[in-house]
Amino acid sequence: MTEPEMTDSQVAGHIREWVRSRNGFGGFSWPTDGCGYAQHMKFVEHRNRNFTSDYPHDFRQFCLDYADSLEGI
Repeated sequence: MTEPEMTDSQVAGHIREWVRSRNGFGGFSWPTDGCGYAQHMKFVEHRNRNFTSDYPHDFRQFCLDYADSLEGI
């Protein structure tokens, strides 16, 4: 069964909750699990382009920054 696609705003909220509830570490889960395939791939592509060893924050902060970017914050 395919997950329905979430809006950018819904994904932002989902990511923030993922960080809060798992302290940013969900084992083998992704912060965009359950957001729909297109939204998940959008995050993965963003991560592949932007999360490097030069990134000044940890992965939790990276996820929160991405959530903010989805809402234009």
